[in-house]
Amino acid sequence: MPIRLLRDGTYDRKAWKNGGGITEDVWLFPEGASHDDFDIRLSLAEISQDGPFSSFPGIDRTITLVGGDPFVLWFANGDSHRLERLMPLSFEGVLTPESRLDGEPSRDFNVMTRRGHWTHQVAVHRDGGKINLELEANAVSVLHAVSGAWQAHANDDVVEAGPRDTLIVEGETGLLVQGQPGSEAIVAILRPAG
Repeated sequence: MPIRLLRDGTYDRKAWKNGGGITEDVWLFPEGASHDDFDIRLSLAEISQDGPFSSFPGIDRTITLVGGDPFVLWFANGDSHRLERLMPLSFEGVLTPESRLDGEPSRDFNVMTRRGHWTHQVAVHRDGGKINLELEANAVSVLHAVSGAWQAHANDDVVEAGPRDTLIVEGETGLLVQGQPGSEAIVAILRPAG
């Protein structure tokens, strides 16, 4: 399958599900899915005030701070997690932790998958370099460029991505991604469950 390039500035910008902030939907799967029935969702969220996250029952969620200041998530069971830049945190989407800003507004990248349908793993790559991914049939590979320039090769396709652009490759293929020195990216591998 060819590499799909989703450019910064083309994402679907809207209010959070609970109205507490602004989100940019990068990609929803299947095509035409909404915030209530997606199997996969990639998004960027702006956190500009303290308040609860939206609830997504049946969803596994990983968030990674990509811009702005760190913030703290407080969960109903008393646990708290301070989100530092490029340190992914995974939790059940049904939970609605309270976000408390430490300073200026923050921006995070979200990977969400419907439990029982899909699973995901998230890794952060710093300082560019080469990333080799061998995908099995039906898997999906995602690279979200946090900073710098990235070039992706899959079969005969070559695609260039800049900051806040997102690359998606579906299907059984080898994917080679290379970033310029100092470039940062989030890589997610999504696989069908079972």
